[in-house]
Amino acid sequence: MSKTVLLTGYSGFLGKTVFKELLSKKFDVFSLGRKETKESKKHFNWNLKEAISHIDNLCYDSVIHIAGKAHSVPKTEEEKQEFYAINHLAITRLFSKIDELDQKPNQIVYISTVAVYGLDKGKDISEKLIPQPNTPYGKSKLKGENEVISYCTDNNIKYLILRLPLIVGHKPPGNLGKIISSIQKGSYVSFNNNSANKSMVLAKDIARLLTKENLEGGIYNLTDGLHPTFNQIEESLSYRVGKKIRLRLPMFFLKIVGNTCSLIEKTGLSLPVNKTLVSKLTSTLTFNDEAAKVNLDWKPNSCLEFLKYEIKN
Repeated sequence: MSKTVLLTGYSGFLGKTVFKELLSKKFDVFSLGRKETKESKKHFNWNLKEAISHIDNLCYDSVIHIAGKAHSVPKTEEEKQEFYAINHLAITRLFSKIDELDQKPNQIVYISTVAVYGLDKGKDISEKLIPQPNTPYGKSKLKGENEVISYCTDNNIKYLILRLPLIVGHKPPGNLGKIISSIQKGSYVSFNNNSANKSMVLAKDIARLLTKENLEGGIYNLTDGLHPTFNQIEESLSYRVGKKIRLRLPMFFLKIVGNTCSLIEKTGLSLPVNKTLVSKLTSTLTFNDEAAKVNLDWKPNSCLEFLKYEIKN
């Protein structure tokens, strides 16, 4: 008998990859998302700011909750609250609907983020570190994690929380997508000797993991284990789009720009570059995924190889 999965966020960046992988492995997938796709077996119209309208009274083996809000910097209090509405409150609504089912799922998977640690720099950060998020995104995702843990503990359901860094895949959103677009336009500026290491993970590897049987519950970081430098990431993206990065500046120039913009911001102006952003770009931030390798048989592939060869070819 095929496994029955309720998947949220199936029409998003990561959700699409997971959705297709589940179907390819003959899972019986029921989906919640904001957009309908031709591959969708069953579609529920779900406005993430409101209650889930309907879930069929089926018995799900597992629920994979990917739907969430990311890739934006809130400028108003209303925009900040959107993170909590989507990343936290939507989970409580989902659970209220699960409570109406004849039988609860055996497992709930929650896609979280390394932003819950609240760090802009650090090396080999493991799940043992107590999360201290400092952004609405990180704070709302941690609230979501706690909601999942509480609900699953109360209902004797196995939970699996995956904390993800930058996700690599086809047509990536966020900063990775912006870099690709800038390189394509010939407007991208690279800074020499940016040896800051960054953790990344392939969407395809995450999807493959979620099709495995009897996954060990708990909280896990996932990365590709290689943590390339920022310059290596840029070069791979340059190779991917077939365009050289022609604008290259010394690192000290970037730091001067960041310091100058931070001083200007003190007058009340908001600028796209400041000292904090420069620090993020030039600081190593990597995460340890040994627990996933041991307990989940996590065997990731190289993100750089994917960017350079799989996508290009």
